[in-house]
Amino acid sequence: MNTTIGVTQRLLHHHDLLADSSVLNLFYAMGLDGPLDADALRAAIAFLPEFYPELGPAPVAEDDIFAFVDLSTHGLDETNDILARLIETERRRPHDTHAGLLAHATLVRLDPTKHLLLLSFHHAVADGWSLALYAGHLSRAYAALRQGDVVPAPVQPRSKGVVRHDGRLEQERAALRMQLVGLTAAALDPFETSCDGEVTPLFWSRIVDAGFVDRLLTFAADRRATPFSLFAAAVAQQLQAMFGLTDVVLGTTVFGRRSSAEMAAGGAYYQGTLLPLKGPDFDLLTVNKAVAAAVDCHLSYEEQLAILSEVTQKMTPVEPSVFVLADSHPLSALRFPGIEVSVVVLSSQLSQNAKPAHSPSCGRVALFWRQGTNGASLTVFAEPGLVDAARALHEKTLRRLGAWAGRAPKDEGAVSWHGPLVKPASPICEAVSPVSLPSRHDPFDRRPNVP
Repeated sequence: MNTTIGVTQRLLHHHDLLADSSVLNLFYAMGLDGPLDADALRAAIAFLPEFYPELGPAPVAEDDIFAFVDLSTHGLDETNDILARLIETERRRPHDTHAGLLAHATLVRLDPTKHLLLLSFHHAVADGWSLALYAGHLSRAYAALRQGDVVPAPVQPRSKGVVRHDGRLEQERAALRMQLVGLTAAALDPFETSCDGEVTPLFWSRIVDAGFVDRLLTFAADRRATPFSLFAAAVAQQLQAMFGLTDVVLGTTVFGRRSSAEMAAGGAYYQGTLLPLKGPDFDLLTVNKAVAAAVDCHLSYEEQLAILSEVTQKMTPVEPSVFVLADSHPLSALRFPGIEVSVVVLSSQLSQNAKPAHSPSCGRVALFWRQGTNGASLTVFAEPGLVDAARALHEKTLRRLGAWAGRAPKDEGAVSWHGPLVKPASPICEAVSPVSLPSRHDPFDRRPNVP
């Protein structure tokens, strides 16, 4: 019997245990330049729970899910002060996980053709891929409402359907056991002997230019590889080189991967998976095959970890210490006719220096590659004691990608958008999906999040 606790249920459970539940908020600030129809946007956002019931009950009034703030008549200094406070308030907005809405939007008018859209979602109902679905539907609903048309039904993601499954799942279990036979402790935790004395979990980002990303995409396409396979291969090869490994096992998420127990449920669309890479000379073809197998697998991540524990005879750890994720910006599908949409952040947040964070919730070190239209960011999360090793892995991975791209990446900054807000050259990731089971460093502890 499958007794797996799903990702959504686990996040809802941990919400009640956290001293500061805002660590489970996904928050985005979007700059909108152009003649925006605020009423159409308000109505489009109010329709979201009707089409995506996992977001909570349909709002009784549009104001339950949408707020409007007009700062167009305020002076610049006053506007800047209000914006900074408002952004921090919305970032930490509490969501009622028991009976309320798990999404909220605030539209700030700065002048007649410049608006700031603040979006907050609870992570139990949203992730990088489901946010793209919400953004696409919001765009279509806004366009329809402006024309006086009926809001169209949302585009549903492709689903494998419910697995009728005993034979299929047993085959997958047997295949995974074969893949995992012979793994060493170092393959699962190459950082076992690493300790740098750092006592705080940290994260940092490196922003790279669009030309570098375009070269990588060309390199990948020429070899029939995906950008994700390229990134995973770079990380795995550097782990081999740094620690003298033969085999490497990564944790990751795969587009559209859902456990058989959660396929018919609403909420987040990600699912964790193991990515075992064996042999001293694996290349992009090897990684591509491993990713293809992971995409086609129906076993939940929790069951994969149980098999890993069984095969390794409960060797510690029982999950990979390195987790890799790669995607495009989740709100890149947000498009409104006649409006230029940009990701914006407070200038005080734009820094490549390491900053305090809650512990990485996937393994001990998490690397997140996020592509945007103007470049990409590589963000690293490291638990205490592993910051130096994670920083070395970060730099070596970028050098490996640079070798494939034919040049080193250029550091990109940001341009001013309005007052304290800047428009980064590419999106910056400040959160990582808590897909894996809490391990020895439980990310869902009761300490408040450090802003």
